[in-house]
Amino acid sequence: MAGEREIVKVFSGEGGNDENPSNFLRQFSRHMLTASITDDAVIARNFINYLDAGSTADAWFADLPAATRASWALIETEFNKRWPSPVQIKKTSAEMQKEICDYQLTEEELEKTVKIGGKDTHAHVAWATKVLSMAQKAKIDQTDIIIWQVRRNLPLVIRDLIATEFATWDDFIKEVRDLKMERIREGLEKERRRNGDILKRLQEIEGRFPVSSQSTGLTPQLRRTFVTPAVQANAAQAARVDPPPRAPANPNPFNVGAGGQGNLRFTRQPATAQAPQTREPPTQAQKDALRRRIDEMPHHPDDAAGRAAYAIQLRDWQTTYGNTRVTENTPFPLLPGTAMICSEECFTCGCHGHKSRQCTAPENARISRNEGTWRSICTRTLGPINQGRAVAINLVIEEYEDSQGNGVGL
Repeated sequence: MAGEREIVKVFSGEGGNDENPSNFLRQFSRHMLTASITDDAVIARNFINYLDAGSTADAWFADLPAATRASWALIETEFNKRWPSPVQIKKTSAEMQKEICDYQLTEEELEKTVKIGGKDTHAHVAWATKVLSMAQKAKIDQTDIIIWQVRRNLPLVIRDLIATEFATWDDFIKEVRDLKMERIREGLEKERRRNGDILKRLQEIEGRFPVSSQSTGLTPQLRRTFVTPAVQANAAQAARVDPPPRAPANPNPFNVGAGGQGNLRFTRQPATAQAPQTREPPTQAQKDALRRRIDEMPHHPDDAAGRAAYAIQLRDWQTTYGNTRVTENTPFPLLPGTAMICSEECFTCGCHGHKSRQCTAPENARISRNEGTWRSICTRTLGPINQGRAVAINLVIEEYEDSQGNGVGL
């Protein structure tokens, strides 16, 4: 209410969790100004009334020299010596950047409202306001540092509505904050319809390729490692693009089944040493381009919708690239249930805990050669950038009983 004076809680000086010496002094000073008390001596005489009787602060004030107790300026100086402002732990820029990446907005929150300053606001606006404040605190708001990572963690519906690149955090946050709720709701509805279509297509696929009852009761990870559902097995087989078969070697160059034997000419060529090829380190522009390629091919979860979406990714990749060799410009789909890309994963089975040359995964637990190549390219170029935040995916191989009761060791 207008004209209402601030209530100042008495100070004990005994270090309670809710007692901040600096805040107490500021409250006391505001209270004096509100009461129009500005005379130094009058303020000094009033100070004792704000100390908890019989407390540490009360005893401290009583022990001050009389001349000090008569001057507010001297009291304030001695008070700050006795109770200095608490020292706040200063976080490093890297720690603050990690906090920004960890502060995520989920799809479930998009249609909710939160309070900021006592007023209701949309969740994406609240998120944007908070993240910009964190970026300013980390002193990266006038750069594009980790924007691509934060953007990648946004819900798909938000990513579809904003640009892919931003020069500064101010530009990025403004575009998110200015999104109209009507467009977000439309995007969420499209996403729900698309998920429904994916589930329908998965049911059709699984109807044609029923999963063996032997996999019942196994965890999704175990099923992926050695008794993969038929939809994944067939998709993985389709993902392998083998080179065309070579013609058998002919040890007799004259036995070619056609004319022309009399036209052969033999020459000697001097042997030349092949100079070793060195790979140039990737530029920052190349790294940024590869990150965008990774974002273009989302890694779906190991559930019904995710496996169906993965099958569609494989079909689209085959339609677009055919038998093209996988390169940094042809991002390849990642098998659901495997490790996050660039997380020190194995390029043979897509799990953690070992390198490709040490992999003992059976054939039906391995990822496709194309996927392994894509993972290798990304790790070689970007390094293990996701190692710190990836969920550990381990290869588990167990024995199970088949329908006749015969033990099958894998």
